[in-house]
Amino acid sequence: MRSHYRPQLRRSPFTGGSYILGGIFAVIASWLLTGCKLPKFGNSTSQDPPPAESKTGYYETAPQSLKLCATFSTAQNCNPNVNPAYVNPELAYYGIDNPIIYYAEDGTYGSLRKATNPNMGLALTHNDDGSNLEITAGGTTRAWDDDRCNFRLDLEMRDGKIRRDIPASGNLSVPISGRFEAYFTVTYTFTGVCDSSFAGIKACYQNLADCPTGSDTQANWQSKAHAYFEQWIEEGTMTADDIPNVQAVSYEVQYR
Repeated sequence: MRSHYRPQLRRSPFTGGSYILGGIFAVIASWLLTGCKLPKFGNSTSQDPPPAESKTGYYETAPQSLKLCATFSTAQNCNPNVNPAYVNPELAYYGIDNPIIYYAEDGTYGSLRKATNPNMGLALTHNDDGSNLEITAGGTTRAWDDDRCNFRLDLEMRDGKIRRDIPASGNLSVPISGRFEAYFTVTYTFTGVCDSSFAGIKACYQNLADCPTGSDTQANWQSKAHAYFEQWIEEGTMTADDIPNVQAVSYEVQYR
């Protein structure tokens, strides 16, 4: 049962608010587009669409389903019926938003780019006809405050395709070329010696007074603890008491 949880308050341990973990971006830099400039579609005032033979363009998309899972050494608990409006902010941060820019660079490589910032996005492989779009990416950073415990993000996109046979809704201010469809799976895995980190996360998650002091405020530490597990706890796939036993949490979302 959802209680106080609100999607706009959801913080990612990788991207959320002031709790960005800078170390992760050194690893993720290899698959984030941070320096490529997207060719303009016509001039800046008309926003003309690209030529008809090109599949580069703006595409509508929206999350349709959301599944959350928590994995333990002997079991996995999943909730396949989460409101897709509560999708984790990672995907929007990296460019999966409405509309999205699909940039077909050649017959093998392309990218999905953020419409509000075309220099931000995700590199992908694809077929020349805009089918079989795939992304596999990941990065690792330190978990909590212990160098012995690592926290890894893995992002996979499968069954991606560009659909130009579906008319635009007409609700967007840019010229829409069709719809973007794909399944995304994002997994956060804890590896290494994590007993101490898990004990600290659990204590801080449940009680502000038990959060660390010194390197940051206790409130910020608690927000970070909630970023790791709050969505999964709120949606019933685990409890705070399960934190010491968790191996990974993940979500799968379908965009269409």
